[in-house]
Amino acid sequence: MPERLLSSIAHVELKTPDLDASVAYAHDILGLDVVEQQGGSAYLRCWGDYYRYSVVVAPGDEPSLVTAAWRTSSAEALEAAAKAVEAAGIEGEWFEGHAIGRAFRFTANLLGQ
Repeated sequence: MPERLLSSIAHVELKTPDLDASVAYAHDILGLDVVEQQGGSAYLRCWGDYYRYSVVVAPGDEPSLVTAAWRTSSAEALEAAAKAVEAAGIEGEWFEGHAIGRAFRFTANLLGQ
């Protein structure tokens, strides 16, 4: 198994009831650049990030965190991380993510409820 499975945060996806205001805040105040708009969502990149996007802002009824995604150090580390999640009894699924390629998605109850 690779020594270090996760290398860094990849991106977050946020829901907002006011997409335009949230994108303007991310751009004007936080300094993120809008790199794409697709399917009603805005994809933004942090300064210096060499990946396609860092933050996804999507429309939603209430503000919420939808996704927190991590990069792995290699394809082998991704496989090992997915196996570790499943070994903990958490079900997940493989999918092709927009502009990120093969990914493993799962929902974890971090609040212990």
